Amino acid sequence: MNSNQTIYVFCQSGIRSKIAAELLQKYQFKNIKSIAGGALAMKQLLQEIKI
Repeated sequence: MNSNQTIYVFCQSGIRSKIAAELLQKYQFKNIKSIAGGALAMKQLLQEIKI
């Protein structure tokens, strides 16, 4: 895996993915994005925009 590649991580609520992102950064991965709020926030957003 390329350590310069952008990696998006998410979990149900966003807490575990934040920890995972911090661990990946510790191991020299540079472009890590944790999806705030996780799958629950994504579900809510999709309901609000009616997709």
